Amino acid sequence: MPFFDSTFRRSLLAAVAATALLTGCATKKEPAVTGSIERSAPALEQAKSLAKAGRNEEALAALAKMNGKTPDWRAYNLQGTILDRMGRMDDAQKQYQAALKLAPNDPGVMSNLGLSLALSQKPTEAESILRRAAALPTATPKVRQNLALVLALQGKYAEAEELARRDLPADQAAANVKYWKQTMKPAAAKAQAPTAAPKPKDPVETGSLNLR
Repeated sequence: MPFFDSTFRRSLLAAVAATALLTGCATKKEPAVTGSIERSAPALEQAKSLAKAGRNEEALAALAKMNGKTPDWRAYNLQGTILDRMGRMDDAQKQYQAALKLAPNDPGVMSNLGLSLALSQKPTEAESILRRAAALPTATPKVRQNLALVLALQGKYAEAEELARRDLPADQAAANVKYWKQTMKPAAAKAQAPTAAPKPKDPVETGSLNLR
């Protein structure tokens, strides 16, 4: 299996950020629950602002407080994206799982979980959940592109490009796959590669966080 370098890891983190809080086929809520979630919106926006400013610990504390009062799948999902950016993938995956208990089969949350698994060097598991997410009728082009990214991570370049072409012009899809190839480490580097995803030399810019 190809191993990715810090540049490719940045691509994965950017993909996690870009799909944060994607809404999909969340479980239909009862009126009382829906009202609670609507009331939590200002607190959620505040946490998002803290995350964008790089104040991750404050954002996590605010989100934990939110979920302590009324569990909100959006808060769990946002916690996951922040934890992924901090390199705490195991903790992030627990948050995504908690979100999926409240919003089963939400493609945005599933996509984030898949990318987090990829960051944890678990590409087979990542591919499995991303395929499920991409097959949902509410899946967005971004979810499909994330699947293409994980396919490329495993060296499945032809399939990755074919999938990318569903939503992108052929030349752009080809350019994406070419870029992914260039940011891969050869499989021969496996012996030297650490089992955990290496941290980038420079921190991911908080400005890349695109929370919806």
